Parts: sequence; structure tokens; C-alpha cells
Amino acid sequence: MRILLCDVGGTHIRFGLSTGQKIENIRKFRVDEFDTLDDAIGQYLLSGEKPDAFYLATAARFDGSKWIFTNENKWQVKPATLEKKFSFKTIRCLNDFEASALSIIVAEESELLPIVRTDKKIIPEESRCIIGVGTGLGLAYLIGGLESPVVQQTYGGHMLPTILTQEHAELYKFITDKKNNGTVAIFEDVLSGTGLYRIYQFLCAQSHLDADYRSVSDLFERGKDNEIFRSALDIFFEILGLFAHQAVAFGYSYSGLYFTGGIIDRLMVAGLFGKEKFLQGFYQNNIPIVKNNVLSTPIYWIKDEFISLKGLLYLAEKENA
Repeated sequence: MRILLCDVGGTHIRFGLSTGQKIENIRKFRVDEFDTLDDAIGQYLLSGEKPDAFYLATAARFDGSKWIFTNENKWQVKPATLEKKFSFKTIRCLNDFEASALSIIVAEESELLPIVRTDKKIIPEESRCIIGVGTGLGLAYLIGGLESPVVQQTYGGHMLPTILTQEHAELYKFITDKKNNGTVAIFEDVLSGTGLYRIYQFLCAQSHLDADYRSVSDLFERGKDNEIFRSALDIFFEILGLFAHQAVAFGYSYSGLYFTGGIIDRLMVAGLFGKEKFLQGFYQNNIPIVKNNVLSTPIYWIKDEFISLKGLLYLAEKENA
């Protein structure tokens, strides 16, 4: 069976094709290059391949006839239309973080970079936590091993933020004041590409300076040595640590914490991952049982940006065995 694998994020769409356990012809496009998902699939399949099945990972909700995307793009996709246009016999859509969580099961050691090593052995039956920082902020939990995994989806990125300092309070007030939809500030407002840029804007405003850089991409391209950007990164990683602390505690996920997502990837590749500030937020002086469990949690970066395609393939093989 030929299986078309597709992961649609807020900024990029990733494709791969599999006829077995190996994923081939992996490609990445920008979402804004296409008006519809149909157009993106058509572009990818210009080589003439005719897959039998289509497995999609994205942030979307199903209203009974179509998927309505809930990330940055506004696509709406009718499975019946895809089936008719591309002759797919099987069509499956799952949450992007469900696919990412499943990928942990089949990830190879070379695809994981340890951020913190501990003596704790990974026990598949215990919960593991995956956090994705990209266009948005995702959180999911994986329970179980290769044979019977269970993925708990969440709206973790929409949790109300932890405020430990006056600077935190002022940052979230700055963000709330800039919102035009009346919603409260959430973790995603800071822990995302847009969020990192908001922190930079906040620090510029605090110093009564104009922002020299116009986007988070501009910061990465031209502002790596900028003092205010470096200070923004310190705040970003401290808050990421606080979020991660709550995530592993809520999910009792001391068997492993995994990071993925476009912003984390860019920070790691650029050598800008602020491990010290992250651990400052992650290792809180909680009661001993919680503190010791957090200290024992191994932490990894998933290096492969296409890892969710592996999660999709794992599910496809399981369902079509």
C-alpha cells in the first residue's frame, strides 16, 4: 500500500511517501504558497505517484463533513473531495501532537539529542510529555509502548501563565493590552514564534527604545547578538521551564520530556537554547516528592523536524496490518 503522509503546521506543510517501513521523497513547503490543501497535495504528487491512503496530522476540528483548520491558516478540507480528486481509499486526520507523541515510540536514538541526562530508565507504561514550540504551543502525553499506546491530547498551550515576578506580571499585561479580541494572556502568547517577538517588543518598550527588528525571523537573521534579544531569550526560556514543570507534574510525566517545533529547532541549531535559564524555571523548590521526580526527568530535543511523519506511518501500519 502506498501511503501519503502529511503534516500541516502553522507555517510549513511536510510530505512523505511510504510503501513500507521507510519514508521516502520527504519535502517541505510553506503553507502560504497554496490556497488549499488540495493544491499542496497536487504539487507534491506532480511526479505521478498515486497513493492508496492519506494520513494527515494537523490542528483541525471536524464538523461532520469537513476539517476546519485551527492553526494560522484558514483551510477547510472535505474528505469526500480528497477521495474523489485523488482516489484515496483511506483518509485519516489526527491532531498534529497526537502524531508527534506516537513518533516517540519509533524514534531512533540518533533522532534525539539529550538536553538533560538522568539515571531514570524510560518505562513505556509511564507517561511521557511532548512540548512543541513553533507557530503555536502544543502539549500532549504518551502512555504505553509499541503495542498499545494512548495519546492524551490537550489545550496545554492555552493554560493561564505562571507569574512569579513583577517582570512576568508586566510582560503579560503588555501582551494583554495589545490583544484586540478580549481574551486573557496564555502561555502560547509567550512560548511561540510570535511570543518570542512579543518579549523582545516588551523589553524595547521597557527601555523606551524602538524595535530595530520587525519579526522573529528578522531577529534570527540579523539580531542574534542584539543585547535586548538575548535578554528576551532569557525570559523565554525561564517561562518555558515553568511551563514544562507544570506539564510534567500535571501529567505525572517523569519518564521523559521531549521538545519539538520550529522555534525550538531554530534556537537549537543557532546555539541559542538557554539551558541554564530553562532549568532555573523547570527545577522549582517544590515539595520533595515533586522536586525529586522533576530532577529525575530526562529531557530530549527531537532533532528530526519530520518526526511526526513517522508517527503517522506507525498509525497507518497498525491500522492496515
